[in-house]
Amino acid sequence: MPLPSDIVPYFKERARTDTDYVATGNEFCMEPRVCRQRFKQFQERAGIKHHKFHNLRHTYATNCIEQGVDVKTLSENLGHSDVNITLQRYVHPSMKSKKAQVNKLSTFASSK
Repeated sequence: MPLPSDIVPYFKERARTDTDYVATGNEFCMEPRVCRQRFKQFQERAGIKHHKFHNLRHTYATNCIEQGVDVKTLSENLGHSDVNITLQRYVHPSMKSKKAQVNKLSTFASSK
């Protein structure tokens, strides 16, 4: 998955070799239970309310859509074969986003 350009230098500073992975060190895969446990420990140390690791995908998808990322690109980044999976299961508009979209009607009505 591509990274935002402002984040790349952060990882380049910390890279030891071309084979190091951000989450797992020198291994490509991480056993799912280990990943969940590390995420839980991170939340505890940071004082963050507990969330399931998989929720990050939903948050990522929702934030991308709210920032105007096209759904086809997002769907491919998430590894989905169909954009409907992305939209139906992963994108959850916030109340703020819903209000902003509805408020567009005020602009439309006042221009008539």
